[in-house]
Amino acid sequence: MFHLGEKSAELRELEEVSVEVADIRRTIENLTTSSKANPDLVFVGCPHCSLKEVREIADMLGGRKVKEGMELWVCTSRFVKEKAKEYVEKLEKSGCRVITDTCAVVTWTEKLGIKTIMTNSAKTAHYAPTLNKAEAILASLRKCLNTALEG
Repeated sequence: MFHLGEKSAELRELEEVSVEVADIRRTIENLTTSSKANPDLVFVGCPHCSLKEVREIADMLGGRKVKEGMELWVCTSRFVKEKAKEYVEKLEKSGCRVITDTCAVVTWTEKLGIKTIMTNSAKTAHYAPTLNKAEAILASLRKCLNTALEG
């Protein structure tokens, strides 16, 4: 867990760790195990997307369609999916699958023929090679969504 911004008195008692841009780049490089530019699956939502994130993703897609032959999965809780009905409808109309109460790393993506997973989740990028037998590409949310879309 981390905190970004001004610290309260209670937060000042916790250990402080500095993270530099070079550290983030190195982590992304270490967690990216694929040199492929086109994944079979783009997965976001590990941890599960919040209501705000579901809305942001729907807005970022803007009604554009997921590429033919590409899977885009957005994972959230059942509670958020219910609260975000209008955004979920937009996502599904774009060709996105909104899944609940699970994570890609505990699904059978290997049986679906998925060999490469692009994600904005360090957790998914870390576990995909062992649990899913899939190469991973760790990227920003924007890059993930742009990769999943046509044009």
